[in-house]
Amino acid sequence: MTRQRSSTRSVLLSDESSRLLLRAQSFASTRPTSPTAAAGVTAAPKKAHRKLGTVFRCPICKRCESVECRIDPKRKCAEASCWACEASHRTAADALTEPIDVYCEWIDERRRANEGGGVRRDYDG
Repeated sequence: MTRQRSSTRSVLLSDESSRLLLRAQSFASTRPTSPTAAAGVTAAPKKAHRKLGTVFRCPICKRCESVECRIDPKRKCAEASCWACEASHRTAADALTEPIDVYCEWIDERRRANEGGGVRRDYDG
């Protein structure tokens, strides 16, 4: 009878230890791993960024997708040029300059020139 008790005890001890082990594992899996998770703060979901275009409509000849913008970070300059009418615009660029910025600056400069704010040249004929 003593043998049965000892075998029963070992079964009980193994069941008890397995329960403790399972409890420790479940505690470890639910334990927060970062300070923000410990505080209950969740990260905001990342928003999908819309890609901006790199090819645009020419402001002079109005042809679609004919203006390409190239940025040279070493020389710190950017150029937007139309392959159809060969019109172009150059400007200074920095590390944050995007092709859309160069194109919009070209559009703004043409708008100012058309409103009379640009360089005016009078020729005597």
